[in-house]
Amino acid sequence: MNESELVHRWIQMEDGLFKKTKDWVTSPDCIAIVTEYNNRKDSIDDFNVFRLVSDIYYRENFHSDIICHLLNPHGNHDEGNKFLRLFLELIKAINPEINIPFEDYEDAMVTREEGRIDILIKTSQTKHAILIENKINNAGDMPRQLPRYKEYLVGKDYDVDAIVYLPLDDNKKPSMDDWSDEDKANVKPFLVILPAYDKNIKNNLVDGWLYKMASKSLNVVSTIKQYAELVKTLNNNIMDMLQLEKFYDLVLQSEETLKTAKSVREMLNNLPCYMAWRIKNRYISQCTPFSDVWIYNNHVAVFEKGEIGDVPIVVDVVCSEEGYDVDIFTRDANKVNDFMRIKDTITALCEHHSKREDNSRITRHFNFTEEEGLCRFIDGLLSELKERKEKMK
Repeated sequence: MNESELVHRWIQMEDGLFKKTKDWVTSPDCIAIVTEYNNRKDSIDDFNVFRLVSDIYYRENFHSDIICHLLNPHGNHDEGNKFLRLFLELIKAINPEINIPFEDYEDAMVTREEGRIDILIKTSQTKHAILIENKINNAGDMPRQLPRYKEYLVGKDYDVDAIVYLPLDDNKKPSMDDWSDEDKANVKPFLVILPAYDKNIKNNLVDGWLYKMASKSLNVVSTIKQYAELVKTLNNNIMDMLQLEKFYDLVLQSEETLKTAKSVREMLNNLPCYMAWRIKNRYISQCTPFSDVWIYNNHVAVFEKGEIGDVPIVVDVVCSEEGYDVDIFTRDANKVNDFMRIKDTITALCEHHSKREDNSRITRHFNFTEEEGLCRFIDGLLSELKERKEKMK
């Protein structure tokens, strides 16, 4: 096989790999997984006091303790039954068939682990009760869990008004595999599925209850907001795992699929090198007044030895999957002040909207899809610097 045939065979193989990669990346299954993975991203505060002071925020008891305290009319939040009333309104919003007169809960007590029930709202005078089964930690159901809890309360002469099942999101429902027909008839009319957080469902614990709580105490408001953000973070973490599980199953379909996925990763890793190579090739023969364009560290296109007046300047175009970061600076420590003083006279530097400066450089960012915008910026800078240099001769 001669050199020409070898090159032709190699191009055919590369074209075949590229076609497989394109077909896989654009397949409905892959697009659906990636879209859902990206859509779960919400604006969530990085700072959260619960995550700072404790490593048990993912445990069921942690959440039950907080929710129980907020529901308790006698809690030291000093809001009386305001939070409990909001919770009962949320139950009604989820299941309008459930009617809970608030006056039946005027003397409500809220307990933990009574009869092994996570959270129990009960009244001693009217003998009404609402049970809450907390599944925020995504734990499985115990055998006949909800029917048994209701039977326990009925045995204590309580009228059960609602059975609240509290999963992290709407994907989890109570298991009824071991329920009898009688169990279903006794539980289903009172069942309320209340996701801790699900952005596609308005009536969730965060949006339908926590975010609606107002308080005269700044400490209470801050604590509630921090807790709400923590629940949203937990939801995002679980959704990440669910989407990764789908992606894992997709990649498992065949060895060929795994090879394609690896090829995508390898090409993404090499993409910044190619981006820098494109910039270099575009300007290598037309970089005046710079002396040269070269590649540093595989992903940085460097415009070397330009000038603004008598100040030597360098332009680095740092390439990544996020786009292009253009750094304009001088390597001459004695010229930094001169550089910062005259940079405002360069129109190309002043006109661009995303300017960030420190005491030694000017930085511009262009998104991954804005290569042409980057090149227009570089063209304008080169043209203006060249014109200035000609006038100084």
